[in-house]
Amino acid sequence: MLHVLRHQRRPPDPSFGTRLTEEGRALAASELYAPLRGLPVVSSPFVRCLETVRPWAGSVREDARLSEHVAWPGTTGAPGVPDPETEAQFAERVDAFVRDLPDLRAGQDLVVC
Repeated sequence: MLHVLRHQRRPPDPSFGTRLTEEGRALAASELYAPLRGLPVVSSPFVRCLETVRPWAGSVREDARLSEHVAWPGTTGAPGVPDPETEAQFAERVDAFVRDLPDLRAGQDLVVC
């Protein structure tokens, strides 16, 4: 089974290094994620995504192809992602990840954040 998550609560700034709020960190560490505990995770390298999954993940593999398309003035994107990134570059990056999903899953449950 493939489980797709969004990061927990964060402040309004969508930049790469934005951390979860105190409430978001508490929720990430809560029993809300108990059914996913121990599963492997492929995560965006954005700090807020990693803070969401690390309290319960079995293993975490960062993949820049899952990074947000940051197109707002004054924000910063993920390392390894063109800045600025065109919509076509963004679409190709995400498509490449989706094409690789069967190999990433290797027949097991996987969480993507």
